[in-house]
Amino acid sequence: MAPITHGLLSWIGANLVRLNRRERGIAVLAGIIPDLDGLGIFFGLKYYIQYHHVIFHNFLAGFLVMGLAFAFSTRRIATALLAGALFHLHLLCDLLGSGPVWPLYYLWPLSQKEWLLSFQWNLASWQNTVVTILSLIATVYIAVRMDRTPVEFFSTALDQKVVGVFKNWFGGKRKD
Repeated sequence: MAPITHGLLSWIGANLVRLNRRERGIAVLAGIIPDLDGLGIFFGLKYYIQYHHVIFHNFLAGFLVMGLAFAFSTRRIATALLAGALFHLHLLCDLLGSGPVWPLYYLWPLSQKEWLLSFQWNLASWQNTVVTILSLIATVYIAVRMDRTPVEFFSTALDQKVVGVFKNWFGGKRKD
C-alpha cells in the first residue's frame, strides 16, 4: 500500500480515541514508521528489495514503536495501544495490498519465515485505490465533524483554513 494511504488510515485511527495533537501525531507516526525500511532505495534497488518489509515490518519494531509512544505521550496506555494497533494495521495493509511478490517477515530477526497471502492485491490495484478514496472521504468527514485535518501537524492556523474550506463545501458549523 502507498505511504500516503498508510498515513491517512493512521490519521483516521488516531481520531478514534480522545488524544491531544501530539498524541495523534505519535499514533500517525506509528502507522507510517514501518516504511522506514523502504529508505534502502537510496542505497540501491538491491537494498530496497532485500530489506523493505523486513527491518521495520516485524513484531520487534512494533514493540519499539509502542514503547516510544508510551514514553512520549500523556495518555500513555491509550497512545501506546493505539500506536501498536496502527503499526499492525500498516502491516496488514501491506500484507493485503503490496502485491504477491512482497512477503512480510513478521518474526524477523528470530525467523526468516515469509508471511504471504494467496490473494494479495497488486500495489496499483483497484482495491488500493478504493481504500485511498475512502480514506480521503473519512479525512474530510473528520475535518467537518472534529475541526481538524492532518495539516494540524504542520500549522494549526493553516489547518483551520483547510477545515473552513471543507465546511464550506460539505456543510458543518464553523468553530468560532
